[in-house]
Amino acid sequence: MSKNSYPKVPWRTVKDPIAGHPRTYENGIKLDWYTTEAPAGSYRSIFKWGNPKEYKVPSEGMFNYMMKKLDFTPEFLNSKKNFGDSPVKYEIKSQLSVEEHKALLAFVAGDGADDDYTRLRVAYGQTMIDLMRLREGIVENVPDLVLYPSTTEQIENIVKYCDEHKIAIYVYSGGSSVTRGVEPTVKRSITLDLGKNFNKIISVNEINETVTVQPGIFGTALEAYLNNPSGFSVLAFSDDAIARDDFSKKASPVFKLYGKGEVVDVSGADEMQYPRIVENEVGKRNCSIENAAISLLSTYTARDMTRTMNEVNKLCAFKDGGKITKDDVENLVAADTEYKTYALADALSRGDNDRALDVLKTLLSDGESPSSILASMTAQYRRMFEARISSLSQDDLAKALSVRPGAISIAKNVAARYTPMELKKYVDTLHNLEYAFKSGEKEEAQVLYEAFAVLLKKRT
Repeated sequence: MSKNSYPKVPWRTVKDPIAGHPRTYENGIKLDWYTTEAPAGSYRSIFKWGNPKEYKVPSEGMFNYMMKKLDFTPEFLNSKKNFGDSPVKYEIKSQLSVEEHKALLAFVAGDGADDDYTRLRVAYGQTMIDLMRLREGIVENVPDLVLYPSTTEQIENIVKYCDEHKIAIYVYSGGSSVTRGVEPTVKRSITLDLGKNFNKIISVNEINETVTVQPGIFGTALEAYLNNPSGFSVLAFSDDAIARDDFSKKASPVFKLYGKGEVVDVSGADEMQYPRIVENEVGKRNCSIENAAISLLSTYTARDMTRTMNEVNKLCAFKDGGKITKDDVENLVAADTEYKTYALADALSRGDNDRALDVLKTLLSDGESPSSILASMTAQYRRMFEARISSLSQDDLAKALSVRPGAISIAKNVAARYTPMELKKYVDTLHNLEYAFKSGEKEEAQVLYEAFAVLLKKRT
């Protein structure tokens, strides 16, 4: 049969392939797709891509393309091939000594395995050569042991031990590698499978729209969380609605649409309330926290209670009943761009040019562009100027500037080292430089350089 003369094959009947029904074509070809879940412990259960219970058959266009390009015949399509249903079994013994085996398992409290299936599951990715070898039951390289670490400390200990004992380490997560990067071609090797325990969402930063996760998380799980970050939704009404005594009128349509709801009257935490709230939340998790740690946490989060609770959960999980120190907050709580901008302004206000340059380098290495740094600095200095001259309360000023009260508290601390005239001069300079960049008069690197040429002058 000619490759170019095979007729277009439209569907005659289309039944649900997931239920096991075949698809039939006009020329009599009847295909019985593989629609059952792969047997547990089989080669197919390893190379089957995606959800084990989901199957997708080729579209009409793809089927016709294969018929044309690959010269398939009805006899070939109807013949059964090796599906890889047989149990995983091979003869590759571990190269680790009994002592090494025990020591490595001890680092993860015994959470590891060395059976044939587990070792093979983390050794192959999704290249075509991987899929064909697994389908044919060909096993060439597997690790000697698979470990499931759950903390960075465990990983550090494992790496140190393997370095001392000349044991190679491979890392496996979702198994989507198409570079054969997970295949342990070096003898005396182990694989760290991060998909089981090292798959947590660390924090979500709504300010700069970033999320910090552990490397074992699956994309589908992360996407599901970001689309619905908790089991409930919070609808916030401004206090002016309550003042007008029409809160029930505002909430009623929502409750009709989504069902029963709960109305909770809340207010933000001020400088006096914040430490008590943090201590209480930490205590609920059977931990304690130093005052210095609370102070730093307040600074890092600008007393944003949503982020504070996320960080408290993370810190308590790390300490596991212990006492949270200032060092713990410094090491585990990420300083976001907003805080780094504050740290930059703080260093400049003290005349600490070396520290200011270090913070600037950090921002640039984090991927912040010169123009975005200048914009953040302009906003920070404007906030400092307003905090210095305004007679409004901290909460009212925060509302006027559309920032959290904690951000105003931070701005006031730094602004106190300047006179109002100094701050006005710096704000005008930064605004003019921003305009020069946006109008195309100057390049972004140049405007950032000129800004720091002014701000870096030591204060007397």
